Amino acid sequence: MTHFNATGKLDFTTLLEVSGKFRHMHHPVSIKPIGSGHIHDTFLVVDSTGAEFIIQRINTKIFTKVDGMMGNIRLVTHVLLKQTQLSVKLIHTHDGHTTLAHYTGFWRAMEKIPDCITYDQITDPRLAAEAGRALGQFHWLLKGLPSGAFFETLPNFHNLKLRYSALLDAILNSSPERKNEARIATLFAQKHIDELLKLDNLIETKKIPLRVVHNDPKINNILFNKQGIALCMIDLDTVMEGSLLHDFGDAIRTTCALANEDEPDISKCGINLELFKNYTKGYLSQTAPMISALEKANLSIAPAVLSFTIGIRFLTDFLQNDIYYKINYAEHNLVRANAQFAQTLFILNHQKEMEQIIQET
Repeated sequence: MTHFNATGKLDFTTLLEVSGKFRHMHHPVSIKPIGSGHIHDTFLVVDSTGAEFIIQRINTKIFTKVDGMMGNIRLVTHVLLKQTQLSVKLIHTHDGHTTLAHYTGFWRAMEKIPDCITYDQITDPRLAAEAGRALGQFHWLLKGLPSGAFFETLPNFHNLKLRYSALLDAILNSSPERKNEARIATLFAQKHIDELLKLDNLIETKKIPLRVVHNDPKINNILFNKQGIALCMIDLDTVMEGSLLHDFGDAIRTTCALANEDEPDISKCGINLELFKNYTKGYLSQTAPMISALEKANLSIAPAVLSFTIGIRFLTDFLQNDIYYKINYAEHNLVRANAQFAQTLFILNHQKEMEQIIQET
């Protein structure tokens, strides 16, 4: 029995076999791909009772230490479910494990939360407020966990110093053609690096505490009900020790962006300040009792730091001949870098306005 069909996709027989290894799935009648994620292979399973489940084949090229990642998820979901009853609910295999080692790879399963939806983009301020509330509640509920006890799933994930060092190496080793194409973007990175290392420096000197954070709080990692109420955060693979500011900054970078991440017209790039206002209001409604004065003082710069960091990662990949990110055309990573740098500049130019929004909130 082969586990791939002619198109290279997992076939129904194999998916049926994998599903049968987990508890509670009674005679699956339908298994189909679901979601817009690009990391794992995700499928919706419907059994003969009408119950719905999710099975995922874990991408071990990115998450090389499956046991460490799953240990983090088990700890977080235990705490969240104990306090709210709303979170990812892992399903055990028949021999009591949360991960299945199969000849097609490593798999996990979870219950599907009923009647929920996700958004890839939003323009409604009410949804922004709910998204901010969801992230804030996530931080609040996990505040008592010792962050140092978590496995580092992706080492140095938001370490701007290391990302910039990698960029300098890429510049040295890049072809003359790519180096010339990236000249303006490279100059932007060199001009703003010292200013935007602020969060790294505060973390290194322990002026800003490390906490348990999500590390990938984009809008489609939040489940909503059909009335627009945020239910919970999902995609917990990157939960580990980090800074609230990185989570908040990346959430604003993605949720409140005026343009797509690869918008070629940089004049369109920036942040929707109305969405920013509402997201911040929702976030602080949950975290105000725990967030320090220094953390709050740096909320406005955090989206610039995260936009700049991902811009550097795109630029580095372009200079390295596109070895990490998937591209649709030759200059795709450079276009992405320019869009993120334009968004960075927008945020820096609107710092006073964003600071005022935070203070009023």
